[in-house]
Amino acid sequence: MSILPARHLHRQPGLLLCVAASVLAAALVSSPPAQAEAIHQIVSYGQSVSLGTGAVPPISTEPHPSNLMFSSGVRAQFGEGDAAANRASLVPFQESRYYWLGETPVAGMLQMIDQMRMQEDGHRSADLGIRYLGSAPGKGGQTVKALSFGSSPFEQLIWDLYFGHAHARVRNAEYRLGAVTWGQGESDQYWGTDAQTYRAGVDALRRQIDWVNEVITGSAERVPMIAYQVSAHLAAGSARPDIALAQLELGRTQPDFHLATPLYMMDFVDEFHLDARSSKWLGAYFGLVYKRVVIDGGRWQPLLPLRARSIDRVVVVDFHVPVPPLVFDTVQVADPGQYGFRVVDPDGRDNPITGIAIDRAGTRVWIAAARPIAAGSSLRYAWDGDKPSGRLTGPRGNLRDSQGDRLVFDPQGIAAPMHNWCVIFELSVEPL
Repeated sequence: MSILPARHLHRQPGLLLCVAASVLAAALVSSPPAQAEAIHQIVSYGQSVSLGTGAVPPISTEPHPSNLMFSSGVRAQFGEGDAAANRASLVPFQESRYYWLGETPVAGMLQMIDQMRMQEDGHRSADLGIRYLGSAPGKGGQTVKALSFGSSPFEQLIWDLYFGHAHARVRNAEYRLGAVTWGQGESDQYWGTDAQTYRAGVDALRRQIDWVNEVITGSAERVPMIAYQVSAHLAAGSARPDIALAQLELGRTQPDFHLATPLYMMDFVDEFHLDARSSKWLGAYFGLVYKRVVIDGGRWQPLLPLRARSIDRVVVVDFHVPVPPLVFDTVQVADPGQYGFRVVDPDGRDNPITGIAIDRAGTRVWIAAARPIAAGSSLRYAWDGDKPSGRLTGPRGNLRDSQGDRLVFDPQGIAAPMHNWCVIFELSVEPL
């Protein structure tokens, strides 16, 4: 029996969401294996960072039999066949190089899920019969609008979900779309998308994914979206990090949008793209949030400010700190000046900082300014630097928590400490 050609479904998009998965399952193999399993799919979606652009050579090139990918690779859309041929079977997961595309965040995410399950729960996912299917159907240089329903990248996302579900049916396995990771925002910053439009676009996209997942699988479960915070506004030609602030607001207000980490403490190969180690490290932050939210059923917020209050020339900032105490780290991140903080008067002028310190409890920062703090002042963090992005030159700050003192990702490999680094923010200062 042959699979219905992808080109036929492309001419009739509605057919893609109406064809029964059981028909495709029967086409894929003659009989299912005797042992059932659970397949939980993780989709790395967005623009170039989600695809591992510039992250060459890839690191995670050894096959990992406990995790899966489509036969054409984690980026199945670049296979030589049509949608069905590129996803004809499932094979052990491994990263690979495709021209300038290398290590995606997927390998790091799947490895971190297993590492945390073993450390905290005493078992790995495979011990429970769960195998993760990783895919990365995004496209570089795209705005959120260009990645939404009706676009070519979104069609590839649909194919990934459709065939992921179909292969699970073939194996008589439970299927779940575990999460979609969101690696995007640089293009919207470059093209000047305002914060409100961006927030609405991301929320609409997340609901579109929910709808497609429900049509394909029958599950009405809301799919979590796990994102990084863009840290390249200067490279995109803007002094104001509008998209980063919009992502922070989404993480604060939308229960299914989880902001994992900023990127400024990582190594970039150019203005927008991470090197292979940082791409894998980013995946570990996604895996950390996945463990906390999806597996543990808890809530997640990164290191972020709760409020800023002033008295005379002093600003006191309270933070949500996942693992106290707070630390100013000038080893991993070069100090841009005042650890990345700025006090700004209502008219936009800087109120120069004369002193800054962390309190004894490790959850609060005290900032002394040159002049009394005027009503309507604001506090900014990680806005400033040079155009090349990253921990040495780009817009950045030095504030982190101490999680990495006890949690190190891939200890025998890249050995990356999992400190939570403070998000890029702007906060109004209230009188004490």
